Amino acid sequence: MAISEWYTNYILKHRIYYRTLRLPPEDSEIGDPISLCLEIEDLPGIETSFINDQFVNRYFNMARRELFIPPGTKDIVPFKIWKPPKIPLAAGQKYLPLTQGRMGFVFVCDINDLDSIKAVELLYQKFQSTTELSISSIKPVVFLCANKVDRDTETKNFELNLFRIEDFASRMFVRLWKTSALTGKNVKHMFRDILYLINSNSALWQIDLRYVSESSDSDEDNKDILSQCINI
Repeated sequence: MAISEWYTNYILKHRIYYRTLRLPPEDSEIGDPISLCLEIEDLPGIETSFINDQFVNRYFNMARRELFIPPGTKDIVPFKIWKPPKIPLAAGQKYLPLTQGRMGFVFVCDINDLDSIKAVELLYQKFQSTTELSISSIKPVVFLCANKVDRDTETKNFELNLFRIEDFASRMFVRLWKTSALTGKNVKHMFRDILYLINSNSALWQIDLRYVSESSDSDEDNKDILSQCINI
């Protein structure tokens, strides 16, 4: 299969989920919960041979989208200033999430599949290289996730694979979660933890408004007077 054909098929398998929730205060039962609206991108598994520059630039780009709002705007209604997301249903259609500049990543591998583990290791290393070279000071929250820890736990391959991903996480100084999508083990705990970390780093999600002066000496300049909003 040609890379372009594979890439088109890969894009078609994307899923975007939205969920609203109220996050309890961290490590406390006192205080008001935090209301959040989440956009979650679910990307299918990927073979190491297809982790190229095109893939890296598309998904690990931390650039923020600039939105322009007419001067005099006093209130920004959530979602009103963003374009609706696009999910491809056929070849040639565009894929576009609601937001830009992802705030958190969870790299998931099948602990019983060595190729899956190798792909996650390569993905994480590519991600690290990209963010280190980026001029942006915004760093997303990143977890590794070893899934299916409830299967074949007595086999030698399971023990070797688990040791490998634990050693990798230790060397990379990244948090590793051991989960089971079947039983739900640690899944809610992992997502709750990443939400707390994202929420505590306002640089990841806060809207930065920079207003341009409305006073100008020429009509030509007046046409370009806009309040600039950066969606981060």
